[in-house]
Amino acid sequence: MFDLEPKNIKAKIRQQSLTKVFTVLIFGLSILIIVSEYQKYSEWNFKFLVIAVAVMVWNYKLAREIKNLKD
Repeated sequence: MFDLEPKNIKAKIRQQSLTKVFTVLIFGLSILIIVSEYQKYSEWNFKFLVIAVAVMVWNYKLAREIKNLKD
């Protein structure tokens, strides 16, 4: 089987930074969906609110891990 875990610190930081960028994109997309749904139906779509909050919590966790790896 393939070993997908990065071997050194630099590779781990790169992998987590790419994941962090992905979470920011997902957050932006979910905010756009929330705004468009609110403008169309005048209701909040709670599924996308939960996704947005979960992504930002994950993003915060990744930022702390990256900071710890750099130190």
